Amino acid sequence: MDEENEAIVTIAKPNEWSVWNKNARLWKIDNDLLNAKLKELREKALKDLAEAKSNFLNQPLEIEKKLVRNTLLRTMKKTEIVCL
Repeated sequence: MDEENEAIVTIAKPNEWSVWNKNARLWKIDNDLLNAKLKELREKALKDLAEAKSNFLNQPLEIEKKLVRNTLLRTMKKTEIVCL
């Protein structure tokens, strides 16, 4: 409540880990909530990283196969030209 104008003032909650302190009339950071949120974000990041790594390692190697085949064909052609 704004005592000068005698009006009720709403203060938006700044984030998920804040709690209202009735005595100070302020939003205070709750370290337990903050640590829980950080742990959740860390676990999600590690899960996403593991999934990305798995997808990267399990992707088909078509590009490498084509490159090896093309290199082999070029080598064979050069060898044939030299041999002729």
